[in-house]
Amino acid sequence: MTPKVAWIPAADINRAGSRLRAFLPCRYLKQAGYDCEIFKSKNSTQYDLVIFQKAYSPQHRSLAETLQCQGVKIALDLCDNDLYELNNQTWKTRGENLKQFLSLTDAVSVATEALSQRIPHLQTTIIDDAFDAVQLNQFYHLFLVTQGTFKPLRSDCLKLIWFGNKGRRNPLSGLICLAGIFPILEKLNHLYALSLTIVSDSQTLAHQYTESLNFPVHYYPWSRTTFPYVLRQHDICLIPNNINPYTVCKTNNRLLLSLRLGVPVIADEIPSYSEFKDFALFSNWFDNLVTYAVNPELRKNHVIQGQEYIRSHYTRDRTVRQWIDFIHSIV
Repeated sequence: MTPKVAWIPAADINRAGSRLRAFLPCRYLKQAGYDCEIFKSKNSTQYDLVIFQKAYSPQHRSLAETLQCQGVKIALDLCDNDLYELNNQTWKTRGENLKQFLSLTDAVSVATEALSQRIPHLQTTIIDDAFDAVQLNQFYHLFLVTQGTFKPLRSDCLKLIWFGNKGRRNPLSGLICLAGIFPILEKLNHLYALSLTIVSDSQTLAHQYTESLNFPVHYYPWSRTTFPYVLRQHDICLIPNNINPYTVCKTNNRLLLSLRLGVPVIADEIPSYSEFKDFALFSNWFDNLVTYAVNPELRKNHVIQGQEYIRSHYTRDRTVRQWIDFIHSIV
């Protein structure tokens, strides 16, 4: 008999971490014949294992303790370095809650090698973000066009895009990292006409950072349904990172998604990006932007080669295999 497993996601399916590390793994395992579901209180006594996906608040800890008393195994899944110590009370409280939750878990799954090195638990397993099968529909795309969903972009300019959540100043991540390369984009704009599109969760913050720029800036609120079509209108995806103990633990999901949807990437390299070194350009922002600007053939080749690599390495079967191995190591 296969174990009955439930996930408790930290957020809904629209949040990347929860989608890639709870909702999709649960769906794929269930489709493969395993007994899995998103946690239901009425079924709590039936579970052999409950996986808390970045859910470790005092309320979650109390639930985990109750489940353990019923003989249920407890796992915690992490995709961020929330143990990064900062002189910030909110962050300190978060770290303390995480440490207390870790003390009662049977095993931990983490998203990257860099994160595994920072988690103090004897049984820690690296599991990739789940394969996210983005389906494109030409009729829906036509509908979006006729509805005027897309902002008009000049055909004779270099169309740049950045996407992600608004982030924070401490630790430095998100939109503020994009703002760090604005002087480079202004310099580039003297050589090549360009535009920038931002897809995020804070139009106010995006406007605050970009209002003084001397080239067109467009904003879209994040939407799972429209984002793939917005991204594909662009020539280059930008992924600047401030390199710190928080960002170095991030997964490759933004770089991988961009290549899968046909948009080449320039990024600041973090460990999880290294495997894509032959299909993307890293750091050296001005020179790399010029390289891609003058060489559309290189952009095309990087996308083709990157997509081939992704198809052969990142599959639904890989997602199922990694999670099943992890589950069987506990139950």
